[in-house]
Amino acid sequence: MNGSTIFGFILAAFFIGSGAICLALPERIQDSALRYYDRNRHRRLARLNSFLSWMRTSQYILSLRITGMVTLVAGLLALGTLLREVS
Repeated sequence: MNGSTIFGFILAAFFIGSGAICLALPERIQDSALRYYDRNRHRRLARLNSFLSWMRTSQYILSLRITGMVTLVAGLLALGTLLREVS
């Protein structure tokens, strides 16, 4: 097993983990992102963020779930490809 294969496994694990988190915990991600901008020190950033009002909607939750699903599937496909290549 060479270095690029190991890196591929690490990347696939990252995609699977990120996808699972986005798919399972979109409300927590939304809450965390909104709290980041609601702090006093980030008020200037909040004014520059044109997506902040959209981040408060249920469409943002749906987009997180879709992103999680796509990322999870990509990670699983990459893992399957790597496992087939190694064996």
